[in-house]
Amino acid sequence: MPWRNPPIRLRLFAGAMLLAVGIGLAGPPVGRWCRRACLQWQGERTWHRVLAQPDRTGANDPVARLEIMDIGLEQNVLQTATLQHLVQSPAFVEGSGSPMILAHRDTHFRKLQSVRVGMEVQLETVEQVQRFKVTDIEIHTPQSLQQRVAEMSKPDVLLLSTCYPFRYVGPAPERFLVICRSDEATISRAF
Repeated sequence: MPWRNPPIRLRLFAGAMLLAVGIGLAGPPVGRWCRRACLQWQGERTWHRVLAQPDRTGANDPVARLEIMDIGLEQNVLQTATLQHLVQSPAFVEGSGSPMILAHRDTHFRKLQSVRVGMEVQLETVEQVQRFKVTDIEIHTPQSLQQRVAEMSKPDVLLLSTCYPFRYVGPAPERFLVICRSDEATISRAF
């Protein structure tokens, strides 16, 4: 019965090995989360600077701020949806007739899974604050999403999209689309 009470060195070694394996497994996701949190914090500071000095903006500065207060979603929005920009923040998609914002489902748009029809959405830019109401929530394949976006080519519509299902591991097969229509309440900023 020698293994009933192993020597203290063996127990310490086994404990140290388990700790090292745990840190090795948890390290990369924790590092990515910390990086995203730092980028978001930096984006908050940058957004306030952009509002104070709109003529001094850079290529990677936010151009808008998206808020859905009912679910606690507050995100800066970048001008162009590139892979690098989507790691940092949600971004506008170029070429769609309606303003469309993309973001990752497991970071910036995680709270979007709680959105419901009728919720108020606010999009703030340097020039104005626009208010929208969520009118539809749809699930699409990537191909049917392109068709649907082409149909929704209207300036008074705001589209929010991310991958779906939210808790899917790996590249998600579908797309979550939130359709918001203008609430006719637009507040222009005076300079």
